[in-house]
Amino acid sequence: MAKMVLRTTVPLVLLAFMVLFGKYVFDMWHLIGPAAPARSGPEPAQTETRPPVPEDVVIKISLVGDVLIGTEFRFPYEHYLEDVLQQVQGDYGYFFANVAHIFAADDLTVANLENPLTAVARREEKFDYGRNFWFKGRPEYGQILAAGNVDVVNLANNHTYDYGVQGYQDTKAALDSYGIGYFGYDDVYETVIKGVKIGMAGFNEFGEFEQGVDHELLKAEVRNKVQWLKGRNDLVLVYFHWGQEYSYEPTERQRSLAHAAIDAGADLVAGSHPHVIQGVERYRDRYIVYSLGNFCYAGHKNPADQDTFIYQQEVVFDGTDRSIVEFREPYYIPCYISSTRDRNNFQPTPAKGKEVVRILQKINELSEYKMAEEAIRARGKARLVKLQEYIPNLIIDLRYASGNNIIGRPLYEPGYEALLRIETAEKLKHASDMLNRQGLRLKLWDGYRPASVQLQLWENAEDKSYFAHPAKGSKHTRGCAVDVTLTDWEGNELDMPSDFDDMTEKATRSYRQATPLQKQNAQLLERVMREAGFRSIQLEWWHFEDTDWELFDLIEDGDYVVVSEPY
Repeated sequence: MAKMVLRTTVPLVLLAFMVLFGKYVFDMWHLIGPAAPARSGPEPAQTETRPPVPEDVVIKISLVGDVLIGTEFRFPYEHYLEDVLQQVQGDYGYFFANVAHIFAADDLTVANLENPLTAVARREEKFDYGRNFWFKGRPEYGQILAAGNVDVVNLANNHTYDYGVQGYQDTKAALDSYGIGYFGYDDVYETVIKGVKIGMAGFNEFGEFEQGVDHELLKAEVRNKVQWLKGRNDLVLVYFHWGQEYSYEPTERQRSLAHAAIDAGADLVAGSHPHVIQGVERYRDRYIVYSLGNFCYAGHKNPADQDTFIYQQEVVFDGTDRSIVEFREPYYIPCYISSTRDRNNFQPTPAKGKEVVRILQKINELSEYKMAEEAIRARGKARLVKLQEYIPNLIIDLRYASGNNIIGRPLYEPGYEALLRIETAEKLKHASDMLNRQGLRLKLWDGYRPASVQLQLWENAEDKSYFAHPAKGSKHTRGCAVDVTLTDWEGNELDMPSDFDDMTEKATRSYRQATPLQKQNAQLLERVMREAGFRSIQLEWWHFEDTDWELFDLIEDGDYVVVSEPY
């Protein structure tokens, strides 16, 4: 029995050993894998896996000047802020409507808020017994800033204490309630954008109650605060209220303060108070904007100088340690403080056409830091858009691209696309939107017309009174006129007094034999186009010109750039 057990046990032990050994071989085979096949040629280079290098971070900052969204107790009601606000039915978005899209596209927008937002009635005594003003706006006017995409405001100026300490505290509370940051005096503002820490401080050369301040003491305060901010942030912005009103030249005190700020670590310095533009200086590879002028300024209903600008600065930061890699060239967007030139309607608006070049040259003349002349000329070049892309619901039927026109043959090259100055296209888009809401659409027969095509029309026209002389140029050749009609939503043309290029009395606006429906349709088209910013002419019911046409020069064939956005 014992042998039997032994015999039985030995094979079991061997079997167990074989199983364990086989499992070991199996596991090792899987661990190291089968032998690699023999290779011919050199061994491949070994690749080293490294973590990706973080990309640089770009921050775009927009700076603007004095924003005064209130009134003075001695001002008449008519034409001032509350009157304008009532006229626009309380629309807080009205004031920054023409620039809000610019601020929405940047990373940080900073302005100088020139008045308290408070209901306090008692005015504070001022030390300067000259011609003083006491401004204030209602606390709810903070919504104007929010609707305009203004992110942060400077409060260190000679009016935020017009209604005392309580008025100043009310202002900060109002800004807090609408999500607007602020800095100035004892308050600094710090934020993080794309991982970059930004600190801001504001200083007032005149004191809270216009009592004045000691220049050297103010410089020491600037140094201390900037150094403290620089120790905590990647970029420091300083905003001053300084200088002499209506002077285009910075004072020595302004220069001294600006240089002291940069010497202490400030990366960008801006200022306001003169109410007009002053120049730009580059100091130690940092930029100083001495005066941004007025911007949305309800403190004067018709100032003599309405020029202003948006200063934009892009700063490049290292993607790893957020150190500053580069300050890109500043970009200026010339503006007016008003969308109308006969008075100030408190609606800052980008300049157009020749005025862009004029204001850029003005800034250049005032500045130690100069834009290149070729850069200014490039900014003056006509900027056209492709209308099919810019106005999606617009129907395009370019008559001069086919034989269906007064000449009877195509004048445009094959594949020619409908173009228009972007400023005029924006107005046409507004007209299109108004008609779309009524279930109607615009059909375009012509927009920008090259000078060479204008010459062909002139040379082939039997009655030349219908076409501008090529030397003088057509509004079409300036890129600011359109020939349009109305259609229903399916694209069927509405009944009009005549067809396009009908050189008879039927085309005139005084044609009496038109049917009531034809008159109604033509009048609807004219009314909408006028409301959008066009003017009509007597000879052709389909022809409309941008009311700002005088701002635009004739465009030489090909001397333009095609863009998709205003800025």
